[in-house]
Amino acid sequence: MPALRILPKDDYKAVMRPLDNYLPDSVPAEEVEADLKIMQDRFRAGMSGLGIEGTDWEFPGHYQHVRVFYVYVYSESLYRPELVRLIETTMAGFDASWVGEFECFPVPVTGRWRLLAYQKSEFIVDDLGEEDNEDYSHLAQALGLELIRSTARP
Repeated sequence: MPALRILPKDDYKAVMRPLDNYLPDSVPAEEVEADLKIMQDRFRAGMSGLGIEGTDWEFPGHYQHVRVFYVYVYSESLYRPELVRLIETTMAGFDASWVGEFECFPVPVTGRWRLLAYQKSEFIVDDLGEEDNEDYSHLAQALGLELIRSTARP
């Protein structure tokens, strides 16, 4: 069973910081945009039977020269194991310089939003403290993920 790993704040930041930074000018924007288009096309095709683009989910309307595959997930009906498989399929074949970020709102039960990251074949989230981590429990259950609280990333 795939897992959703809650990382301590500093470990989460250490994983995400280099991935959220702008790429150097030596990395051609066209190369990154071409890879991003492949992922967007895969995701769009996979979502065609699950939800409506622009209503249930959408891509941000801008590109910032980072290797981030970003999706807004608006519909609670999408939080199911099929979404996990689609994310895995969408990002298959791309190296660890890419991260998927999925802004999930509303989270089942609590109705709040949370950012779910996917990198190196693993779903990770930032430890928000006991009360807010309840959101991750509901999200993991809906997505069919095992919830793991870590003291550090393996």
